[in-house]
Amino acid sequence: SDLEKISIIENENKIPKLLAKILAGREIPSSDVDSFLNPEVNKLILNPSELFDLDKGVDLIVKCISKKEKIGILGDYDVDGATSSSILKLFFDHYGVKTEIYIPDRLKEGYGPNNSAIDFFYDNGINTFITVDCGATSIEPMIYASSKGMNSIIIDHHKVDNNLPVSYAHINPSRNEDNSGLNDLAAVGLTFIFVVGLRRTIRNNNIFPDINEPSLKQYLDLVALGTVCDVVQLRGLNRAFVKEGIDIISKNSRLGIDGLISISGSKDIGVTELGYRIGPRINAAGRTGASDLGVRLLTSNSEDEVLAISERLDNLNKQRQNIEETVLFEAINNVDNNIADKKLNTIPNSIIVSGKSWHLGVLGIVASRLKDKYYRPSFVISSSEGKLTGSARSISGIDIGKL
Repeated sequence: SDLEKISIIENENKIPKLLAKILAGREIPSSDVDSFLNPEVNKLILNPSELFDLDKGVDLIVKCISKKEKIGILGDYDVDGATSSSILKLFFDHYGVKTEIYIPDRLKEGYGPNNSAIDFFYDNGINTFITVDCGATSIEPMIYASSKGMNSIIIDHHKVDNNLPVSYAHINPSRNEDNSGLNDLAAVGLTFIFVVGLRRTIRNNNIFPDINEPSLKQYLDLVALGTVCDVVQLRGLNRAFVKEGIDIISKNSRLGIDGLISISGSKDIGVTELGYRIGPRINAAGRTGASDLGVRLLTSNSEDEVLAISERLDNLNKQRQNIEETVLFEAINNVDNNIADKKLNTIPNSIIVSGKSWHLGVLGIVASRLKDKYYRPSFVISSSEGKLTGSARSISGIDIGKL
């Protein structure tokens, strides 16, 4: 019974009854209470090798490093993609390994790897590239990369189809072969674990005898930011990432994060500020066609550059808010008029709206707003030059991806 659960949690963990009640309500088992209240990355992080294909990916990168090859990083244009790409770049920079980052333009290229990204790497003499927060379903582009003799490592958390893309290694907890149990992690959490594994192998093989290895704790601010903004469950390791990351931000903030804190007028930094003030400004870059600004900001050491990019992102965010308001206003009108015209007494089972040349960068946000307003799975579609592009958001219990 509930009372029994509460008393077990209270007694086994020696905590006040009120707190035990809250934890029982959140369905936290007694054995997880300590890690829930006092999450520590070191205690909760598993051996990186538990992730399927991680060792294979690490070995390939170590070979590239030993041959002094340049490595490509292809990230998604959202906060999870920007933070994941930044961690890889900063880690490689520490050892003097050359990298080239490519963030696709959401409006011109769409999501994930594409042929022009692969051509860009190829023309820059890159033979091996890592995709972060994308790539899990990129069948055609990965065939193209392979036809050019290139190797790829996919680090992604998006659900895979039965048909996997061609790659040298595909690190993704949603793969059938993976037993790590890390399905809650955002791509940035997986990227962090990849870097933990990579640092271990660099150390064991003594690849850089003259370079002190980097402390990986310094990247937890980026892990926290990406994790919060990707709206994954804050349990287990994610909770530790966010708690320790926020501690780092409040003690000694990275220049780029500092720039966004001051321009957004944030005081204390917590989950709300990361999710609603810092994150949306980085996201605004990808939504409005300036997709690499987030990575440039998060990896910059120049105060002038950080100030300039922060101001630009703040303006792009205001622009995004205006576009979003316009599209949302039209979409709600569209739904309400439809319900009135058809004299419906209840809201239909799902909401589907479309408009001419609605901005592609806000379709997902508008779908999310409609879902909140009407509590129905919502689809928002933009038509332009005979082509329809859409985004959908669903309510709990209805999996649009599966359908």
